[in-house]
Amino acid sequence: MSVTCRAALRWAVDEAVATGDRVEVVAVQYRPMHPDGGRADPGVVDATRRLVATELDDVLGNPLDEVPVTVDVVTLRGTPSDVLLARSVGRRTLVLGDAQRPAVADALLGSVAASCLRHAVGPIVLVPG
Repeated sequence: MSVTCRAALRWAVDEAVATGDRVEVVAVQYRPMHPDGGRADPGVVDATRRLVATELDDVLGNPLDEVPVTVDVVTLRGTPSDVLLARSVGRRTLVLGDAQRPAVADALLGSVAASCLRHAVGPIVLVPG
């Protein structure tokens, strides 16, 4: 998990503790032919759940089952920005890590955060790494 993802995870959990909300961690198995967010391969789902549990323990100092809020881990197939935007509908906030790459890299490669900022229907928090 990247430094920016870890920072976003910490921010989201801290915010959920303050507001009483849940956290949904969404991991995307990149499959451009599945933009609708279909379920990911079972092996990827299990590996992602273990990774998030390890990261929560490392980032927050608590195992997943001891974090003071409910943290759901969802792993889906598709294009990351499409999946995140679809999952954010009806949610309080979409929290993303901001990689802060040079503008030329975003222009050439695209950016999940930039795409989400352009197309989101609700509030977004970009957490620097």
